Amino acid sequence: MGAKKKNAKRVEPTIPEALNTPEFAAAWAEWLRFAQDRGTPMGQDDAARQLKLLAKLGADKAVADIRKTMQEPVSGQAEVAKKGKRGQKVEAKTPTEDAAKTDEDATLAKTAEAATKSRKAKAPKEPKAKKMSALDAAAKVLEEKGEPMNCQEMIDAMAKKGYWSSPGGLTPAATLYSAILRETGKKGDQARFKKTVMWSTT
Repeated sequence: MGAKKKNAKRVEPTIPEALNTPEFAAAWAEWLRFAQDRGTPMGQDDAARQLKLLAKLGADKAVADIRKTMQEPVSGQAEVAKKGKRGQKVEAKTPTEDAAKTDEDATLAKTAEAATKSRKAKAPKEPKAKKMSALDAAAKVLEEKGEPMNCQEMIDAMAKKGYWSSPGGLTPAATLYSAILRETGKKGDQARFKKTVMWSTT
């Protein structure tokens, strides 16, 4: 019975068509020897499962992953051998674990990037400061000065203080004068302006 079990270990699974290249066959043989040398020989079922996973990568990437795994630091191999002597179960790291880890990291990075973009897109825009009208600015400079001013003086004071400036009109003082007249005519005693020798606030 022991002889049958020993012979069963020697049966090697068939290399999938996707990996059936001379380069992969050589790398696979090296990998099996490498696993044997570090004290973690690969059984038939494990080898078949390994080949199935590697087939998903394609021959070139599978060869690269095998080479990368075999180049890991020797300290890791010593640790595996040490654990094996204690009778603990040892699982050898396989080439496809590196590939799976890389794919997982890439997926997590994409997910984090998408979440960041989503937060930026949903971030509420800061409300713009409401622009002061010419009439509001005129009332403010009159109140601050505390004495009557003519329309040109108000225009100059409004621009200097940054409350309001003409968007390019040729006669901003005349436009302001007309606006004040409309307010006083419409609101009467409730208007913010009253006419003296020059305009003042009520």
